[in-house]
Amino acid sequence: MFKVFVIAIVMSWANIDDTPYSDSIEIKYLNGNLLYFHTKAECFDHVDENIDRLVVFAKTAFPTASNIRSFYCVENYISVSNII
Repeated sequence: MFKVFVIAIVMSWANIDDTPYSDSIEIKYLNGNLLYFHTKAECFDHVDENIDRLVVFAKTAFPTASNIRSFYCVENYISVSNII
C-alpha cells in the first residue's frame, strides 16, 4: 500500500435542515485515470490550478448546495494493483 493524497470537497447548504447525510465528494479520477498526489502540496497546487473545474464538478454533484465549504487534500492508501 502507498500513501497518497486525494481531493475532497465539502459542500454547505443555507438551511441546515436541507443538508444531506453525505455532504462531500472525493475526487478519485480525472478523465478516467486515477487522480492522486504524492504530497499534500502537489494536491493543493492542483486544486489552485483547477479551482473553476472543481467548483463546477462539485456543484453538479450537489446541485442544491448553496456553496462550497472547504477543499481538503486527505491521506488515502492505494494498492500496487491500482498503480499498474
